[in-house]
Amino acid sequence: MDKTEMSALDRAEQNRNKIAALFPECLRETKNEKGEIKQVIDFDALKACLGQYAEEGEEAYEFTWAGKKAAMKEAQKPTTKTLCPCPEESIDWEHTRNLYIEGDNLEVLKILRESYLGKIDLIYIDPPYNTGNTFIYNDDFRHSDWCSMIYARLLAARDLLTEDGAIFISIDDNEVANLKKICGEVFGEENFVTMFTWVKTTNPPSLGSKVRDNIEYVLCYEKKFSSANKLYGRESNQKDSPLANATNRENEVTIPAGFCDFTNLTGGKVVPGKKDSGVMLLDEVTVKDHINTNDFRVVFRSKWSQSNIETEIAAGTRFVIKNSNYFSIRYIKGNIDYVVPDKFLHPDKFDVKDNEFGRKEVEELIGKVGFHYPKNTPLIETLLKMYLRNKKTGIVMDFFSGSATTAHALLKLNAEDNGERQFIMVQYPEKCAEKSEAKRAGYDTICDIGKARIARAAEKIKRETNADIDYGFRVFKTMERDVY
Repeated sequence: MDKTEMSALDRAEQNRNKIAALFPECLRETKNEKGEIKQVIDFDALKACLGQYAEEGEEAYEFTWAGKKAAMKEAQKPTTKTLCPCPEESIDWEHTRNLYIEGDNLEVLKILRESYLGKIDLIYIDPPYNTGNTFIYNDDFRHSDWCSMIYARLLAARDLLTEDGAIFISIDDNEVANLKKICGEVFGEENFVTMFTWVKTTNPPSLGSKVRDNIEYVLCYEKKFSSANKLYGRESNQKDSPLANATNRENEVTIPAGFCDFTNLTGGKVVPGKKDSGVMLLDEVTVKDHINTNDFRVVFRSKWSQSNIETEIAAGTRFVIKNSNYFSIRYIKGNIDYVVPDKFLHPDKFDVKDNEFGRKEVEELIGKVGFHYPKNTPLIETLLKMYLRNKKTGIVMDFFSGSATTAHALLKLNAEDNGERQFIMVQYPEKCAEKSEAKRAGYDTICDIGKARIARAAEKIKRETNADIDYGFRVFKTMERDVY
């Protein structure tokens, strides 16, 4: 009898897990007769996911607010909108696979369910922070309005992620606690990866507050958490060995571009000359994202000849220089296995800049348009690499596109490694204020700014790298189905 009951319990547990995997927002915490916390299915919430909404009544312990059920209902409600193609506003319409979509992002997410269900590899969003500021677009919500706004959109977005997909969400102190609770419900607390912090400014204002506000956060959740999905970090946890041997005679060898990792150097140049280790560097080395972008010659007591080096590289060996001044060349057999990244995206380990850098990026491309705090491309590119460094295809979406930093960052990443990753940018065509910098610069909507930035960023990247990648994008706009 006990065995039969155990089998029944196992089956019930399996069924509960299946429901939880499909609808993590339906999980609730409760206490059993022993006072132990356990997770159960909230059947009213499950009915709501299936379009059946219960009347207001007694509710269990959960994070809730006025309008939550209405937000869930809105996320499930089918849209009456469709996408209208705009080839005249696009670049390379016939060949590009990138998309720029103008419209309310909730409606767009619902439309994309038809063609992109389970197909988006990575989502990055930088939603309004609820600060009370209105530089370009409104980020002043009542608490419940903000929660409802983000809740409905995350519910719709989750359906679009692949089974091994992930989402990054930038946020500040104003709503980070609420956002984490909402994400725990939408994606499942068990699918929480981490909350990154980064320095948004090196010169924060000090007046009118008890502390200097210089930190922001990036929440990360996976569609289905897997310990096998290691995020790309900087430091290698594999054993490295010195390439120099004191008993060998000095000889000249060449390290090819892309095969040497400068662990303490994010980017820049290393000048020729004799280094502290006794190694003579014969060529200037250009470093980007810690990797040498050009061949360089060195003279030192190397264990290997040039032919040995080429044989080792063909077998997967890579080289490491931990100090660009000391220049002791070390090697790692096989591909470098990077440890998971730190929660703090420190500039010493990651090529992450601040908001001032992001503002200058926009201004250098399209002039002053009133985006005071756009994210910088090095930050977004760092996040993209965590999941996509070894995956040169896939789809990245940003449904709070703003100035289109995500598209810019993805183009840079593709140009670096000849990737074929696609982007989908979504932005509501909010009008620029009549007396705004953007309006004076000739932009009528935020979408006009985003499209101009992508086009000019593409021109700049192509000019500087000559990379053969997809630089275009197709423009679509939402409209009523019976009109189109």
